[in-house]
Amino acid sequence: MNTMRHQLSSQRFLKGAVFSLYQLAKISQKLGSVSSSRSLHSVAHISSTYFSDYSQIGGGERYVTSLAEAMANYVDTVLISFGPTRKSLKQGKLRLEVYPASGAVTNPTSYGFLQELINVDLVHCHQYRKSVTNLAIATSAALRKPVFVTDHGGGGSKISDAIPLSKLLNGFLLVSDFSAKSLPSTKTSKVIYGGVSNKFIAEETYREKDKRILFVGRLLPHKGVNYLIEAIDENVQLDIVGRAYDEQYFALLQELSKGKKVKFVTSANDSEIVETYQGALVTILPSVYVDVNSNQHVAPELLGLVLLESMACGTPVICTDVGGMPEIVEDGVTGFVVPPNDPTALRERINWLVNNPEAALQMGQRARERVIEKFTWDSVAKRCLEAYRQSA
Repeated sequence: MNTMRHQLSSQRFLKGAVFSLYQLAKISQKLGSVSSSRSLHSVAHISSTYFSDYSQIGGGERYVTSLAEAMANYVDTVLISFGPTRKSLKQGKLRLEVYPASGAVTNPTSYGFLQELINVDLVHCHQYRKSVTNLAIATSAALRKPVFVTDHGGGGSKISDAIPLSKLLNGFLLVSDFSAKSLPSTKTSKVIYGGVSNKFIAEETYREKDKRILFVGRLLPHKGVNYLIEAIDENVQLDIVGRAYDEQYFALLQELSKGKKVKFVTSANDSEIVETYQGALVTILPSVYVDVNSNQHVAPELLGLVLLESMACGTPVICTDVGGMPEIVEDGVTGFVVPPNDPTALRERINWLVNNPEAALQMGQRARERVIEKFTWDSVAKRCLEAYRQSA
C-alpha cells in the first residue's frame, strides 16, 4: 500500500513539474520563436531506455545509439540515458551520460539529467510518450532550446495526452511516413528513416546463398514468427535468431516447430549475426497488427531495421504489408511484400526464392545497393542535421 501511495505521489509530482515547465515555456515562446537554424555546435540525444541487463534492446534502442554516434562526427554530441547508477562513458567521439532513475524500466523517471540541457544548442528526444521526454521537451522549450522528437513506438506516459507538449516542438523527425499516424500533428514533420552500421556493409557479399530462411528479432507475438513457422515446408531450414521475452509465446513457437527444420539461436554476437545474414537465402520479418492471441498492435513495425541490415549484407527480404516496412522494401526488386497473418502467401514467396537462387542473389545485390545509397547512418545523420536547420 505504501509503495502504491509513493508511486501515485511521484506521478502527481511529475505531472505538476511538467505542467509548470510547460507554462514557463509558453511564456518563453511569447518572447519569440525558437530557431534551430542558428549556429549549431552541440546536440543532446535523450533515450529513455535503461543501459542495463534488464533492457529489451530492439531496433528503436539501437537506432538512438547509432544515430548519435554518426552525428558525433559532425557536431559535439551527447547521448543521455538511464540506468541503476550514474556513469560517464565515451564511445569514439560520442559522450554517453547515464543517470539514475526511478519507476518502470520501460518508462524511467529522472530529474538530474536536465542539467545536461543547459549547455547544448539543440535537444533531440527519442520516444514521445515517456516521462523523461515529457520533462525534456518542457525544459528545453523553457530554456529556448530547439527540441525535436523521433518516436519508435510504445507508450508509458499519458502526460503528453493531457498537456499539449507537441506545441512546444520544432518538429517530429520520423523513422517512416507510417510513424506519423500515431503522433499529434505539428507544423513540421520530416522523414529521416533509419540506417545500418558499417559492419553490415564493410565487405562485398557475392557469396552463394544457403537455402536457409532467417528471422532476426525479439520473440514477441507481434513479430508473427508463428506464421513463418507454419509457412515453411518440412525440408526448408529456418533459423530464428533472437531472445525470448515471452515464455508462453516461445513455448508455442517450439511446439509449432516439431517435425520441421527449425533452429532457435537465443544469443549471437554482432559478427555472428552479420555472417548469418550473409549466408541466408532470405530474411523474413512477418510482423502483424493482430497477433496469435488476438491482441491488436497499432504500430508493430515503424520501420524494420532488421530488413535494412539484411539488405546491406546482400540478402533479399520478405516483409508483411505492415507499418513502415513497405517503404523500404521494393516489392519484386529488393524482396517481397506479403499480407500479414498469411502463411500461404509467405510459403509461395519462400518457395519461389528457393527454386530461383540466381534471382534471389540478384535481388540481394539490388537491396545492398539501395542501402548504400540511402540507408547508412551517415546519410541519416546528414538528413537529421539538415532537418534541424530547416525547421526554424
